[in-house]
Amino acid sequence: MYDTRCPQCGASRTVVNTTSVSPTNTQPLAPLVSSVSAGIQRLTAQNCVHCGTANSLFVLRCQGCGNVLASVRTPTTPRQRGVAAALAFFGGFIGAQYFYMGRRVLGGACVALCWTGYPAIVGFLETFRLLLLSDAEFQQQCEG
Repeated sequence: MYDTRCPQCGASRTVVNTTSVSPTNTQPLAPLVSSVSAGIQRLTAQNCVHCGTANSLFVLRCQGCGNVLASVRTPTTPRQRGVAAALAFFGGFIGAQYFYMGRRVLGGACVALCWTGYPAIVGFLETFRLLLLSDAEFQQQCEG
């Protein structure tokens, strides 16, 4: 650092010599960065129940043994027949009841054919079929 005078007003000002300034020491941040990255890995990982390998939340199969991960296989709540019937009545034209029941292929076919009006007719008829099923029969028709 050294002092110079302003050429216009003559006031003294301090100028920093940038060649003599050392770069900031980043070593104190290294433990903090590593602990944050380890915490993020724990939050975004799921362990395989078969081999114990830590997998990302976004994979369906274990990267170690290839088994289907348990969190993907089991639904969180059992599906209800009344909800499926209501979805068939109000959203049958796009196959909403099939997506709810886990039958994605049929749901995708309804979405692809929704412009024909055929899925709307099937959804209307499916409403009554679902209401006449027993709960056990309905659970057998649900996938996943």
